[in-house]
Amino acid sequence: MRQYMWLARSRPILLLLLGWGISYAGDMAAYTVASVYLYHAGGAGYVGVLGVEWALSAALLVPLVSSSSDRVRRERLLTATLIPRALLLAAAGAALRGHGHAMLVAVLVALDGGLCSVFRPVQAALLPWLARTPDE
Repeated sequence: MRQYMWLARSRPILLLLLGWGISYAGDMAAYTVASVYLYHAGGAGYVGVLGVEWALSAALLVPLVSSSSDRVRRERLLTATLIPRALLLAAAGAALRGHGHAMLVAVLVALDGGLCSVFRPVQAALLPWLARTPDE
């Protein structure tokens, strides 16, 4: 436990790690809810389609967005991915609530997953700039 005491002193790193934890938890919650909804709507095949869409969106979006991390401030890049994610999840929630088409829900949640996958590489690029000591 003592080895993580620096975390309490470094507010920017703590906030970044907290943001990643919240982002990841939200991502997994969205995937779980969408999987249950899609299973009830069309069975295991629909859940499989969600998994494929999820992987493809991450495979396409991570290199695309991460390549701009050198041209755009990384904090802004994180914000620029979080706002569309919130909008995508709001639209997916509205489609779920209104009993929308199952594939629309799958596409919206998969795009959110692709944007969530961007968080980790940008976080890794941002951490060295936030660290003030070698321990951090």
